[in-house]
Amino acid sequence: MRAIRDEDASLLLMHLERIAATLGINIRYELLGEESDTSPIRSGLCRVQKDAILLIDSRLDPTMQCLEIARALGSVDLSNIFVPPAVRDLIEGSRTVP
Repeated sequence: MRAIRDEDASLLLMHLERIAATLGINIRYELLGEESDTSPIRSGLCRVQKDAILLIDSRLDPTMQCLEIARALGSVDLSNIFVPPAVRDLIEGSRTVP
C-alpha cells in the first residue's frame, strides 16, 4: 500500500466519508479509551440495532483516520457504487493490512 501524503489525507478523508454515507454507515469521531491506554484498538465498525456505525478515535491524525475508514470499508460490498481509483486502491490495500 502506498503511503498517504499529508496534503492528500483531507481529500481522501472526504471521499471515504462520502462513500461511507452512501453505504449508510454513520462515522462518529470520538475519544476512544484513555490517552494512556496502550490498546491497539482505536476504531471499528459496529452495528447498533439496524444502524452501521464506524467509530474513529478523534485523536488519530487524518492519515490514520483514512486508513481506519478504508479498513472498515474493505469489509463491505462496494460493487454497486462508484469509488475513485485512488480511493479504491487504498481500500483494497487496507484489506491486506492486519
